[in-house]
Amino acid sequence: MMRSLRFLVPLLVAMPLACAGRAAPESRVSVAAADDTGWVRDIVDGSRDLTVNLHPKKLSHDPIYGPLVRKASRLAAGESRSSYLGSTTLEVLEQSDEVLLAVRSSHPLDAVIIVSGVPSGVDVEKVRDDDGRSPWKEATRMPNGLLALSSRESNPPGTLYVVGERTWVLGVGPAAERLHERLVERGGRTTPRAPSTLAPSGNQKDAPLSIKLQGELLDSLRGVARSGLRPIFDQLSYVRLALASGDQGNLEAVFLYEQDKAAERAKGRAQELITVVPEKISPNLAFLRDATIERSGRSVQVTAKLPRQFLRGLADAEKE
Repeated sequence: MMRSLRFLVPLLVAMPLACAGRAAPESRVSVAAADDTGWVRDIVDGSRDLTVNLHPKKLSHDPIYGPLVRKASRLAAGESRSSYLGSTTLEVLEQSDEVLLAVRSSHPLDAVIIVSGVPSGVDVEKVRDDDGRSPWKEATRMPNGLLALSSRESNPPGTLYVVGERTWVLGVGPAAERLHERLVERGGRTTPRAPSTLAPSGNQKDAPLSIKLQGELLDSLRGVARSGLRPIFDQLSYVRLALASGDQGNLEAVFLYEQDKAAERAKGRAQELITVVPEKISPNLAFLRDATIERSGRSVQVTAKLPRQFLRGLADAEKE
């Protein structure tokens, strides 16, 4: 599982960028009315262990988070050996509207990446890595008008579909087969249409970054958790994190449990931790003492206001 996660760091940064490009030429194939937007819901099903929904343009333009995002992107690019990542791709990612990454914890890696609102001006078929090679080994026009590009990489293999003018969908590993079945085979000659938002249900649509953990990934974290954190992980179904804009500085975490009693125990332990963590780990985390913790049935919500001094440290990260 952890091996897959190491691959995902550069993948999350690199793939949306390398896929960004000039709108594909209009297909001359006669297709039915383009009114199929349910494919995102079908592809990103509830069994995903990791779901990341981010708004790169919001993050990169945010005066607080922008410098940190750019530094993280450069670090990921430097560590990546993926042919998808070229020297111009980081700038493209910062200009994309929305990215959705959905991963299943299987081997080989099973992941879907959807990029919405990519900027025009770069031909997806002419993208090159830093060695001047194309990440694609072939491009095929599907019967419904979609442009499909097969990856040159084979571990894991992937296929990119260009949906509309500004939406790109990449399937990695087994997900590539499911994408073909949903976008091409099931739709017949109907061209899928890009939805207005990629945010999964339950996510804060205005949050520039949200992450949901569940399934095998959550189990792996549960297995390495120290005894003091066990009440937090006991009977935990999923955890969803949401980051507000830098000027608001709110970090929200929602924990959903199988039973009310487990949620009550987790709430009590969380109230203890927000006092202990600043003392045991770092005084810079003193703001956690002011965090609010609320329980409603099986759900526990923790909201922390990130202080301006802490946020300023994030903004200066680019200079380190």
